[in-house]
Amino acid sequence: MKRFIILVIVSLIVLSACGTGGNNAQTSTIKPEEVETFDYQFTDKGLELTADIEVGNEITVNATIKNITDKTIVYNGRCGIPFYITIQMDGANAYLATKGDGEIIECEDIFNPEDLEDLEAGDSFEKTVTFAREFAFFNRDNTPLHEGDYHLQFGFTTFDSGHFYTEYPLYLTSQVEPEILTLEEAINLGTEHEDFVKWKEEQEEKGLEVKTERGLLTDDEWVLGLHSLDEQLVNRIIVAINHRSGDVTRIDYESFQLEEGMEQFLEDL
Repeated sequence: MKRFIILVIVSLIVLSACGTGGNNAQTSTIKPEEVETFDYQFTDKGLELTADIEVGNEITVNATIKNITDKTIVYNGRCGIPFYITIQMDGANAYLATKGDGEIIECEDIFNPEDLEDLEAGDSFEKTVTFAREFAFFNRDNTPLHEGDYHLQFGFTTFDSGHFYTEYPLYLTSQVEPEILTLEEAINLGTEHEDFVKWKEEQEEKGLEVKTERGLLTDDEWVLGLHSLDEQLVNRIIVAINHRSGDVTRIDYESFQLEEGMEQFLEDL
């Protein structure tokens, strides 16, 4: 049980983007049969992002990130150029599939000074990514996205200047009926389960507020995390729901010491 919960936390860390980049973009509603284009620009950490976004049956992003300072920016190139473009569903760790080779890079994530590389002043990297209107799975066929809010995310990790991050909001519609439970349906099923109801009542009897974490979409399940905090402990419940049958497949619990920074970490889940 403990191992499962730790894996869920690690998955959420890996899948969640770091930080929040401000932007003035307006949420854009795009239907599959329509084709719209947008330009987006954002500057932070000495880097300037410019992106051309085309949204239709697929979403194609042509982006450039440029060092606009007069100094060299150092990055770790062990796993390739750390310039990432993803589309994430609002309120969930659920991502759209990429066409072609995609964004998955397999490498051993260890630090070696020899992997450090330079992005010289005035130099830039370009990247083009095309997304399908499907949720990405690892070991089964992808499934059509669910209508709703999404975040087009851009990230670049430097070695010495911090993490560059920004996002552009999209509202994507779908003309295809969902093949799996929506997040809202999964939450309703999970929170109606008698074991969850009992756990929630126990937390409330102690005067503790129960907070919901982002749902995690896996090949077979929606995994829902909820937690409460007291002065010393974090109390969590993990509810896994088969997103095709609607069955609650497992419920796990844990309590661990509340340490500095943990509350913000849980808020970001």
